[in-house]
Order: sequence, then structure tokens, then C-alpha cells
Amino acid sequence: MKNIKKNGHMGHIGKVDKLGRVVIPSSMRKNYDIDNGETIEMLSVDEGILIRKYQPGCMFCGSIEDTALFEGHMICKSCAEKISKISE
Repeated sequence: MKNIKKNGHMGHIGKVDKLGRVVIPSSMRKNYDIDNGETIEMLSVDEGILIRKYQPGCMFCGSIEDTALFEGHMICKSCAEKISKISE
């Protein structure tokens, strides 16, 4: 695995194996608090594929900002406020 710096960001260059797997270097897993067996998510973005630690987001908008668990579902503050206005 080769370390690189691109557009001011540190990164790594590796290969995809024949089963489609990639290795996330231990230094990156430590930096982002990703433990062995932990769930990650892969998102398609304009620049390519974003891999990050999975954080369940708001069930309505998907936001991971200001979320709280309500009756088993994650809901963000913004959506909770919109819902509360419906009952007024």
C-alpha cells in the first residue's frame, strides 16, 4: 500500500482483489474509529466512492446532524420540528 497526498488530503493507493475487496489501512481505521467487524457505508459521490463509518441518519431526510432516537427511529431536529407543526 502506498501513501499519497492529493489536493491537500492524505490517502492511500491499494488494489481491489479478485473478490472485490479493498483494505482500509489501520492508520485510517484508527483515525476514524472504525473497529474490526464494524459496519461501514459506501456512497456514490461526484468524485468517486466515499467509505465511512456507518451512522444511522434521520428516517425522513437521512441527515446525521442533531439526531435523536424516538420510538426506535432516528429523527433529526429539523424533521421533528416540521412534524410538530403538522399537529398544530
